[in-house]
Amino acid sequence: MIRRSLNPFKRNYQHMTPRYVASRINVAIDHRLKPDDPWLTRDAIDFLDQWLRPTDIFAEFGSGRSTIWIAQRVRSLLSVEPDPNWHSIISSRLAARHLNNVDYRVKFESYEIASEIENNSLDAALVDGKFRDQVALEMVSKVKLGGIITIDNVNWFLPRDPKPTSPGSRSIADGTASKVWDEFIARTANWRVYWTTNGVNDTAFFFKPADAVD
Repeated sequence: MIRRSLNPFKRNYQHMTPRYVASRINVAIDHRLKPDDPWLTRDAIDFLDQWLRPTDIFAEFGSGRSTIWIAQRVRSLLSVEPDPNWHSIISSRLAARHLNNVDYRVKFESYEIASEIENNSLDAALVDGKFRDQVALEMVSKVKLGGIITIDNVNWFLPRDPKPTSPGSRSIADGTASKVWDEFIARTANWRVYWTTNGVNDTAFFFKPADAVD
């Protein structure tokens, strides 16, 4: 089967509806009011703020505002960044805040580091940046029972019914963005999912069942 390719980075103005413009304005206001918060949906940020504990072990793939925000809330954070220049910038910000609980690595093939993580060792993982499908699949066995996998811009990669209104979203007819995502869906078929949206971006949480078998 030939998959229909949806490129969220391709210029397409079909999403420029009044509803989208209003959502975009709301997101911009939210970012201005809370400049230190991650670039996730507001519902996703609020959930993580309530869910995370100071004893948690966290991994993120793709760094930025989230790196400092998460590091301030957990015991330890593994953060993987593909861009050396951005890695240098965030490293300086971490040092300025004296955050010493971050194992911050620069690696383009982030899934290679993901595969090195011990199984059932993470309380939570945030999948962003490069190779999201491969990293997400690796995280299925890396998060603990009862842990979560958070996927940002999930609507670009996984279908949903009804189709999300955020740009680049996939419908059930479109299917997933890759065969690896197909495997991820199969591996997490019995996991609870909390899907959030702000009309511009979507972030979803996948909850690993307490009785899951890898």
